[in-house]
Amino acid sequence: MVRFQDYDINYEQGSLMFKQPVQSTDSRGNPVFIVASYEYQTTRSETPIAGVRYSGKFGSKVDIGSTMIYEERTTSSAYMLYGVNGRVPIARGLTFSGEIAESRTPDGTNTFSNGQAYKTELNFNFLNIFKLDGYYRNVDSSFVNPSQSGSGFDQGGSEKYGTRIGVESQNYGKIGTEFYRQFNRLGTVNENRVEVFSIKYDKSLLTNRGNFTLGYEDAKRERFVADTVGFNNENSQLVSGAFSYKITEKLSSDLAHEQNLGNTNLTKPTNTALGIKYAMNPKLTLFMNYRMLYDSGTKDQVVLGFDSKVTENTELMGKYEIGGAMGDSRNRASIGIKNKWQVRPDLTLNIAYESTATIDSLEVPTPDHDAFAFSFEYLPEMPWKSTGKFEYRRDPTSNKLVLGLGTDIKVIHGLSAIFKLDHMNTSFLNSNDEYQLHGVYQLGMAYRPELTDKFNSVGKIAYLTDRNTHVNPDERLDRFIVSVHGYYQPLRWLELGTRIATRRILDDNGLLRDRSTTNFISGRAEIDWTLKWSSALDLRYMVITEIGQWQSGASTEIDYLLMKNTQVGLGYIFKNFQDDDFSYLDYQLHNFYIAFHLKFSEDIFNWR
Repeated sequence: MVRFQDYDINYEQGSLMFKQPVQSTDSRGNPVFIVASYEYQTTRSETPIAGVRYSGKFGSKVDIGSTMIYEERTTSSAYMLYGVNGRVPIARGLTFSGEIAESRTPDGTNTFSNGQAYKTELNFNFLNIFKLDGYYRNVDSSFVNPSQSGSGFDQGGSEKYGTRIGVESQNYGKIGTEFYRQFNRLGTVNENRVEVFSIKYDKSLLTNRGNFTLGYEDAKRERFVADTVGFNNENSQLVSGAFSYKITEKLSSDLAHEQNLGNTNLTKPTNTALGIKYAMNPKLTLFMNYRMLYDSGTKDQVVLGFDSKVTENTELMGKYEIGGAMGDSRNRASIGIKNKWQVRPDLTLNIAYESTATIDSLEVPTPDHDAFAFSFEYLPEMPWKSTGKFEYRRDPTSNKLVLGLGTDIKVIHGLSAIFKLDHMNTSFLNSNDEYQLHGVYQLGMAYRPELTDKFNSVGKIAYLTDRNTHVNPDERLDRFIVSVHGYYQPLRWLELGTRIATRRILDDNGLLRDRSTTNFISGRAEIDWTLKWSSALDLRYMVITEIGQWQSGASTEIDYLLMKNTQVGLGYIFKNFQDDDFSYLDYQLHNFYIAFHLKFSEDIFNWR
């Protein structure tokens, strides 16, 4: 999926919006999951998370494992999750597995809530032809697992048990069925009971040119409603069928239907979908998808388009959507292109473009827009490395621009220039000169003599800015930072390092203004006891010159050399302070921290 074409990201609000509904299952009924990985940055102090996992064997047949996770949440309280699991073969084709876990969640400064969760499963497999599974799971309402995903809801306070049966034949296809009951309860009024029976048949037909799927689901739910007496009963019966067929070497089609047998519960509405694809040549495919929805209050949807593989790394696509699905009614036309161009072995370009236009005046959840994305990687053998990206989108309400660039150039022997830029700007077209801007711009010089490893230094100038005229009063936050890092090894067993920096703050927020200068200095001494082991002492001092306010910090650590240029260590903080730009050891646990040091020498980049 390509940004702006298939989805849109709002960096400021941290949201991800897809251009059109994503089906919960594919054409063969397999579940579809969307997994998003994200990073979140905050000006608040960070807290560490540590975990350990062990898996092994007891004897030659029994598999065992254990897990423990520790997360610091407040100064004196922490969240913990720990558990064990095992798998035991009972007889040929018959295995028993189980898992038990417990969580400890802080409620206050010195109070905790403990919750347990456990599950057991019995599996029988006869020559991969017949499979029978029985399972039971119980999760306390006070059990907390923040990493739990894929279930669609919080499993806390639930009990579930059921069985699965599967039969597979090379000649007759495969059939699977499942029956389970589940009880969910959170608090005293939020509870429901679910009973589900499903069966599904899958068969390849016509010398594997076609595939047929038929399924049935009967779901009953009893939900307690606080304002009424007893439970509110609901029942959904759904029959589904799908058939896909490769008509010719170039033409293929798909037909699927879901029939809701009930008249009241339309959580899963009756619908029919038809799709057809035609490969005009190995590089160009035309497609049409038509989906009819019944008794759901939404319009049918038609999607016409083409996919073209112009070259090995270039794809061109276009589509025209008529109607909507699940309430997102819209008519629009889109055309786009994706291209990856390996210009040279050391230069790679990535280009994507999309243009979308509304065909009628219906409400458009995804507005008309033009989007363009470009990125490059230039990694030659000569001492010049660069990467960059450019993203632009225009819609009826705003223009969005994202720009990033990083460059490292070797000027002369031992001297390199460094440049890094991160820029993001949103301009609002319907307002008078309103925009939001965030930028970090850095320029520096690095000096490291090629004939000796005893000395190196880095000087850097950084400009950080955040501006927002979309609020009243306007905000403008600017910071200028000048810093110098130095490293010197006077003796084989002694290394000395220092950093000197000054920061100028120019903040304006209506009637509030901040004009201040901060000076910072740090020193570090390392002693090598052996070729692998060393220890260090770190001292830091910071002062705000206008008011004379100062802070200091001190720590010590023991380090171990894992491999060339890579070192890890364990340290202890005697005194600490926090600052947005000169933050000092955020990732610490009760004054202990783990250190990781990496030395970037010229041989890493094959410069010598």
